[in-house]
Amino acid sequence: MPMNSIGHSEKLLVMRIFIAALVLIFSLQSWTKADDISEFEIEGISIGDSLLDYFNKNEIENEKYSKYSFWYKNNKYVAIGAGGGSPLDKKLDNYDDLSIVLKQDDNTYKIYSVGGRIFCENINTCKTKKNEIVKELKLFFDDEVSTYSDDSNHVADPTGNSKAYSVFFNFKKNEYSYVEVSVYDWSKEMDYPDNLKVVIYSEEFGKFIENEAYE
Repeated sequence: MPMNSIGHSEKLLVMRIFIAALVLIFSLQSWTKADDISEFEIEGISIGDSLLDYFNKNEIENEKYSKYSFWYKNNKYVAIGAGGGSPLDKKLDNYDDLSIVLKQDDNTYKIYSVGGRIFCENINTCKTKKNEIVKELKLFFDDEVSTYSDDSNHVADPTGNSKAYSVFFNFKKNEYSYVEVSVYDWSKEMDYPDNLKVVIYSEEFGKFIENEAYE
């Protein structure tokens, strides 16, 4: 679709997605130096950081037990939100909100995964930008990663009408560390906003997702 046929709000969305992709790629430049996924960041936050570096303990605990948190199997990990109106208030430059994964009963509040979402007014625009991000990341990572795509029904929607269009970049030197670029096309029944999401997974949390979370 020609840019001059896109509405103003959609032009802004395209630009924000483009900037978010560039920021991710530039943050990944350290891969050539450090071989360590913890060097990468989204909105200045990296896996392995302590969330206490950004928010106080009471704020984090309140958000962990709010209705907006998501607890994984056996309550081993919890995903909480930041920015985008969350009580964990953070100015975001490129994403609408963040999702941060912590481990239960970890007093250091170590971050095991961090992801950023950009909400989609037009799902096709987000799909197009996802493909562009994936193309750029493939060129950047070259043979450091293996990639695979997964277009499927979202497991959270029992109707089968919500779709996830994902590409995963698995780092060969850290088997379970990976970057995910996904578009989530939610059904009306789920009443969630469609979004483009970029997520960084630590090796430990990636292993949990692969082997435990959905058994």
